[in-house]
Amino acid sequence: MRWTHTHIARRSWIIGVLGLASGLGVFLMGTRPVEAGPRKIIVDAVRGNDVFGRGTRGRPYKTITVGLNAARPGDTVFVQLGLYDASNGEKFPIRMKPGVALKGQKWPPGRGRFPFREGIVGPDGGLHTEPMIQGGDYVDVPFGDGLTTERFVTIMGADEATIANFVIFVGGVEVPAHTGTGILCDATSPKILSNTFRAFRPVMEHEGIMILGSGAPEIRQNLFKGNMDWGITTHGESAPQITDNRFATNDGGIDTTRHSTALIRDNVFTCRGTGISAREQSTPAIESNTIRGHESYGIFCGQEAAPVIRNNVIERNGTGIDPIAGPLGGVVIFLDAQPDLGGGDGVPGGNVLRENNARDVVNFSPNTIWALGNTWTHSAATPHLIDDLDVFDDDENPTSGPVIFAID
Repeated sequence: MRWTHTHIARRSWIIGVLGLASGLGVFLMGTRPVEAGPRKIIVDAVRGNDVFGRGTRGRPYKTITVGLNAARPGDTVFVQLGLYDASNGEKFPIRMKPGVALKGQKWPPGRGRFPFREGIVGPDGGLHTEPMIQGGDYVDVPFGDGLTTERFVTIMGADEATIANFVIFVGGVEVPAHTGTGILCDATSPKILSNTFRAFRPVMEHEGIMILGSGAPEIRQNLFKGNMDWGITTHGESAPQITDNRFATNDGGIDTTRHSTALIRDNVFTCRGTGISAREQSTPAIESNTIRGHESYGIFCGQEAAPVIRNNVIERNGTGIDPIAGPLGGVVIFLDAQPDLGGGDGVPGGNVLRENNARDVVNFSPNTIWALGNTWTHSAATPHLIDDLDVFDDDENPTSGPVIFAID
């Protein structure tokens, strides 16, 4: 076929139209929103690289900081075994991200990947099979009435975020005593699951978890141990759910203050000082816990606190003597506190109070304390022994109110 100028022009026009259509299709495809599901982002302190990494198993990031920065709501950042500290490149405090889960990859002993077959030695000298986080920076913490205090914070919480399966070392090498905080929930409500909060310096840190404002985190199956004033402190209008944890600090377990309405359920407390403290106007629900072997108090109630105490085992507490207050014991009540140990709302207490030093319940307040439906060190068949030996109230101290443990 002989090509004329007309044929060539027509062919060029057709090719141009097809090219335009193809380009338009590519343009439309390029601008169409891409629906991406939740992603897995991998962080590895040993094999990772924050510059050339892509957050994949083959090319992981090196730091939790970069892994979280790359995440979007719905993603999970998986952190491999290792120590995540400033020398690794972490920026503190590590900030959890709304809607993002941060999960440590736990290795069973003997089954970890080389070179951590049995685990990795942490800064505390212990062998750990979960990734470790150590470090922090100073944060001004509000306490109401325009007052602030400084805390050396490792991790900042976020709403709808999760952190699980880490060893979190509280405090820092040159940090002043009583300032270290593991996780700060400043009006945030993350899930904090299956972590170990560890303080090993010879000085005391402040707490594993601090909750401020309207924070309502879910705190479950964690271990708190070592030199901390408290495992958890709750402040403001906070309403955390604290369930199924173990507290074994060298001082206190949980301290509730201000107007906190914490739910404290199914935990085990074997601290050195005090199991649970309810102060100011806090009204925690203390249910089904084991509170055992504290030198000071099983449960301390002070100021105007009004905890509801149900179905707990409170035993062998108060092995020390307070030089000012005198006898210690299982549940000790000061100032204008008004705990309900049973009967105050028509529901029996169901607590087992036994073998606490001095008394099972010590009432230094002027208030009448209801404590019906409990099991005491002495049998209910001998109420005079309960009154004489298990309860300290107006019979022993004329300024104390009575403890109502039975109704004739």
